[in-house]
Amino acid sequence: FSCHPKTCRSSNGSVSKRQNHCDEPPLVDFDRKLEEIGKNIEDARRNRDPKLIAELERLAGEVKAANRLKTEKQDASTRAQSARDRAEGAYDDYMQKNRDAARAARRDRARQMRQDFPQSTAMRDYRTEVAEMATETIPNRIDGLTADREARSTTRRSSLMREMTNAMNKHGQDFHVVPPFTAEEATPATVEQWAAAEKERLDGHELVQYEEKCRNAATEMTSAFRDDLLHRLDDAFTGIKSTLSELNRHLKDRQFHGRDYYSFKALEAPTHVDMIELVEESRKPEFNLPLFGDRSEDANTPMMRAVRQIEEILSNPEARTEEIEDPRKYFNFELYIKDADGKIRSSLTSRAGTGSGGEGQLPFYIAIGASLAATYQNRRTGESGLSLAIFDEAFNRLDTKAIGQCSEFMRDLGLQVMLATPDEKRHVFMEVVDTVVNVNRLGNQVMIDTEFLTEKARDAIVAIDPYRKGFDVFKSELIAAEKAAAVPQDQAAE
Repeated sequence: FSCHPKTCRSSNGSVSKRQNHCDEPPLVDFDRKLEEIGKNIEDARRNRDPKLIAELERLAGEVKAANRLKTEKQDASTRAQSARDRAEGAYDDYMQKNRDAARAARRDRARQMRQDFPQSTAMRDYRTEVAEMATETIPNRIDGLTADREARSTTRRSSLMREMTNAMNKHGQDFHVVPPFTAEEATPATVEQWAAAEKERLDGHELVQYEEKCRNAATEMTSAFRDDLLHRLDDAFTGIKSTLSELNRHLKDRQFHGRDYYSFKALEAPTHVDMIELVEESRKPEFNLPLFGDRSEDANTPMMRAVRQIEEILSNPEARTEEIEDPRKYFNFELYIKDADGKIRSSLTSRAGTGSGGEGQLPFYIAIGASLAATYQNRRTGESGLSLAIFDEAFNRLDTKAIGQCSEFMRDLGLQVMLATPDEKRHVFMEVVDTVVNVNRLGNQVMIDTEFLTEKARDAIVAIDPYRKGFDVFKSELIAAEKAAAVPQDQAAE
């Protein structure tokens, strides 16, 4: 141990030194603490409650007595277990030595009890009577089984006779054969003899040698039906969907008349619904439907109706196959006119039947423009090439605004439009075309004059076109011009 005195400073600033705690030996301090603890223990013993001390002593005595009794009981249990083990061992040894003798004695005793029983003779007689009673029911059971067999044989015989008759009738209808006996004479033996002879005759028929060829022909026809027709139609359906998507891509987000949007759609033709489902099913890996098979169980399914339709066409040499070979006949194509929310307002068919001339023509030209753009454009490179669209008497029923929208639509599609129109439409088309070729004929002479319009000229013509302005705007401009002309010259000079 090492220790250093500490210096303390009082409040008045004087410095004093105090003794360090390490000046006393450490063991003396420990002895003093032990002595104090011993005194505390003695004080606690002197101050303890005498009743508690007596109770603790009594309980300590009971614990000792209980431990002694426990030891005695454990010794007694050990001795009893040892005695039990010795008794079980002695019993096992005895039974091992005297088992056979005990069995023989038990059998002898049982035999003696049966022989010495007072009613043993009556019991033997009763057993005989019981056996006789059991044998009396055997004839009745035999009669019952025989009757049941006869009933089932009769029922089965009637069923087989009906099957035989139906088979004979079907064979006669399929092969135009009349059996050489009547229905009353059609016994099993007679029918068996006739059927054997008929089988021998058919086995030797010359058509048998063509069986394998017919089977191969059916297989080839089925393969051609599936691969050449169904798969080709499926590819055509895919092409139709792709074409419609391309057309709708050109029409997407294009507005006409300030409110109309157009889109193409193909609707399944009601006459070809079954064929369309058959074409779709033919692409599945598990599809296997041979022609000219037995399909009595699935006669009313759409696929079976379609197959029967094809079988009728193939079986009739004069039947026309265009109805099932032309993929365009499977759908009804329509151009729908929708509003900004996608709600259908009208269609090209309804406009053509009930609308005005302009209402019927505008969807028609939109459909032509989208179709030409989809045809000309190279989907891989995006190039459209010449993209020439030629119209005669073009837009003759459209107003000026509709002509402008239709022309702008075709220009955005990348089409190069060439159109012929009478002179009365000249002012309208000068607003949208780049070149005007005037063709005039006087007798046998034809005079051609070409005009090249600039963008500035077209804008100027558009600005003064009353048809584009609308009636209200044109009317207000005329009124303003008249008022300006009525102002006196002196006021104008001022």
